[in-house]
Amino acid sequence: MEDGLQPERAILEEYYERGYRLWHGLYLAALSDLLDVRGLDFQNAFPRHPYFVPELHLDKSSGAELHAWGTSTWKPSSGDCSLPSFEKRYQFPVTQQDPLVVSLKINHHRLRKAGGQISLLMLGWAHVLSQRWIELIPGARAMEYTNNSATLSDGGGGFKKTDSRVIDLGVITDEALRWWAAVLAPGEGWAARIHHNGQDLRSPWSVSLQTAKNLILTFQTTRSRGGRTSPPSYSTAAQYIADYAKYHGIQDQSRAEALLALSSLAQ
Repeated sequence: MEDGLQPERAILEEYYERGYRLWHGLYLAALSDLLDVRGLDFQNAFPRHPYFVPELHLDKSSGAELHAWGTSTWKPSSGDCSLPSFEKRYQFPVTQQDPLVVSLKINHHRLRKAGGQISLLMLGWAHVLSQRWIELIPGARAMEYTNNSATLSDGGGGFKKTDSRVIDLGVITDEALRWWAAVLAPGEGWAARIHHNGQDLRSPWSVSLQTAKNLILTFQTTRSRGGRTSPPSYSTAAQYIADYAKYHGIQDQSRAEALLALSSLAQ
């Protein structure tokens, strides 16, 4: 008599083969018709997703950090269901006392493979998210650059392209160059803070970069000489990342790294 919970080996092998062939077929189909994520409208993809509103009211009862409160309403979808709706409150920390220490080890060969730019893009998106944090959190100070900076080398400076420390930015403006120098600076290259209870608290995406040697940023020339020294808006900073991703042909990675930074860097 066949066991319904544990089928015979031949049946298991048959279903395993079916599943393997099905998923392998889907994999081959995906390879033959790749989705161009650059054509997707990410900005308006999830219009009803929860978000922080301007002039957010903060909970200042804690002396060590600031919080925001939110409420979600849960109710049955369409259909015959008698379950009542209910609300659930959530508390979100919107500050942190210390930066998240990021240890970076760059391999020249991995930079040129899929996924090799993940760490650099994450650091860029950490700045973008922090700039957006400043624009939304009442009382947050304007973003500032620190005195820390990555090493700059106009036109290569004799450095070998195989040097793992060399990051090629291509043709960029002075403003974008200053931004990347701060994003990839040792320690904290920029500051996003708010004063509370006698101390300066940081944005949840504040980072401190730890590397064995300073990164070297190479660039060809700049299109403008605006002389701007203050950090850009979050939308402009996001465009810097988009330009870098386009230059290296990694547009599909950039959005993924934004989500990764959003979920993994905030403590």
